Amino acid sequence: PLKVYRNFLEILIRELDWWIERYSLGDRRLLSIYLGGGTPSLIPPEFVGFLISEVKRRFHGEPMEITLEANPEDLDYLKALNYRALGITRLSIGVQTFSLFGLRLLGRRYSPEEALRAIWSALESGLKVNIDLIYGYPFQEMENLLKDLEIASNLPIHHISIYELEEEGSRLTTWNLERDQELIEEMSLKIYQVLKETDFRRYEISNYARDGNQSVHNLGYWLYEDWIGLGPSAVSKITLDEEVIRYKVPPNLRYYLSEHLRVLEEEKRVGEFLSPSEVLWEKLVMGLRLVEGIPLERFSSWEVSLLSLALEPLIRAGKLLLSGGRLRVRGDLIDTLHLLLLEIEERISEILER
Repeated sequence: PLKVYRNFLEILIRELDWWIERYSLGDRRLLSIYLGGGTPSLIPPEFVGFLISEVKRRFHGEPMEITLEANPEDLDYLKALNYRALGITRLSIGVQTFSLFGLRLLGRRYSPEEALRAIWSALESGLKVNIDLIYGYPFQEMENLLKDLEIASNLPIHHISIYELEEEGSRLTTWNLERDQELIEEMSLKIYQVLKETDFRRYEISNYARDGNQSVHNLGYWLYEDWIGLGPSAVSKITLDEEVIRYKVPPNLRYYLSEHLRVLEEEKRVGEFLSPSEVLWEKLVMGLRLVEGIPLERFSSWEVSLLSLALEPLIRAGKLLLSGGRLRVRGDLIDTLHLLLLEIEERISEILER
């Protein structure tokens, strides 16, 4: 297994070097490192440390945040201490739920007690802790959700991400179960109401943080910063002279280990260049997820002109708020952002078609 880890990490670093050399990215400042997309906590800490040091020395500045995703069953106090010694600042622990029935339904092998032990191990090592929760899974009742929120909010953790279950791609798609959409919408509102009574502050539709402990890495996505994604299924988004490139690595591990680098080096053009209207739409969709909204300085002058035309009626109606150089959704509408975005999309399309 050690040889496999070594080989995989060497390819990751070579892939990073390809990006840096191909697009002259070495002068960029490194804001954060995020080790996720599966089970990085299975990799021995010494290999994690090697990867972090290799990434850091290729860019300017010390990253503000280094996060590692961890499965509860992979984590103990000693491992958490090792992670902290390597420079990791946060662990994102995929708890999903504190219900044993819910965990088994979602295909998780650990127990609620093991999840709690993992969280306390990380906290006692001095790391910041994010936990991920899921709601809206089949047979979940409101009382189950409230229990999850009670347990989570009483833990001295720093951050909670809570997402509605996406059935696509999960084992639940084969069950063809009807989901109670009305209950799921009630749950979405209840999450905000309950956590508002604690010292967790919502800063994005699905994310809550204590004492300013927002995720730097996640904020980068919502503010449409650039990132390099390495490894199978990873996605990169790079801005070059106002053009935006997106590239997704094929998901097959065998292909990644044997063919991916050769294909990259032979390709004259990698990924897709997004059109100006696609870039505008993505900035808007991502930025409006933030409670504080998106700074207008993130938009180019032509984008601001288009948005002024398209959004003026919504601003006049009070659905969107423009103040302090930021555009944001009115607080009580953020949980139904998807409906507002349909209205915005229609208005932008009408203007572009003129």
